[in-house]
Amino acid sequence: MRPILPWRNGSELISLWDIMKTLDFAKAFQLACGCQSTAAFLDPKQVTFVEGPDEALHPSLRTSLTTHYTQVSELCKNLELPASLAFCTQILTLLGSEHTAKGTWLNTPTRAFVTSIQSELASRLFLYVPYQNAGLYQEPFAGWEQIHDAFPNAVYDVEEASKGLALERSTACVFHCMRALEHGLRVLAGVFSIPFEHKSWGEIIEPIEKAIRDISKKKNKPANWKDDEQFYSGAASQFMHFKNAWRNYTAHVGFKYTETEAEAIYRHVREFMAHLAKRLKEPAATT
Repeated sequence: MRPILPWRNGSELISLWDIMKTLDFAKAFQLACGCQSTAAFLDPKQVTFVEGPDEALHPSLRTSLTTHYTQVSELCKNLELPASLAFCTQILTLLGSEHTAKGTWLNTPTRAFVTSIQSELASRLFLYVPYQNAGLYQEPFAGWEQIHDAFPNAVYDVEEASKGLALERSTACVFHCMRALEHGLRVLAGVFSIPFEHKSWGEIIEPIEKAIRDISKKKNKPANWKDDEQFYSGAASQFMHFKNAWRNYTAHVGFKYTETEAEAIYRHVREFMAHLAKRLKEPAATT
């Protein structure tokens, strides 16, 4: 069974060591060099020290080349290089008969194989994640555990914000942080029966602040209304701060954030949502 390439799972990071083990760099390099040497060796214009280009290769040479290209074929299968594998299969077929195991027959597919494997390997691209950012990518909910439980609908944006920060996509990180906050704002609006859908943040926060002020005017105030007032007014004030400082700008083209700014906003949002999670909770994630 062919090994599963470790980088096929895009949600996980793999180490340079894992790549080296999978590719077996030393072996791959030796095989590639062997193919290049063979291409030059079988060139009808260059053959001067073996049988003529129209004569069958010596059995020992055929055996050696067959072994070589069998190994190369396995490498192409394991690395999922279909075009190169097709050329390799063609070469092995030619080597399988003394009527076709000749320089004139083998030169063209061998050279095509060398070009193909170089091209296919060049098209397999990888991103490097700085080691200090690996935790953000591999464990995007670390530090967000309370938020994960209280605001399940924010899970997607929390993960994207963490990975955006890990990949140094600063503006994307802030964008998803603002989207994650929106789930908290929705729950807060629900506490005071404030309409949420199709409303701007300002149209949501201002009625919430008014509803909080009205708590003190009620004759039959809850016994803990001071605690409620402090918690909810602080939350509404923070949402207004997020709105004016970042949310409005993130929604418009042309505004960018540095890595340092994104990290600060990320931490601020995480701390604030953890604070909200102490008293607010949304329904399970919708599908």
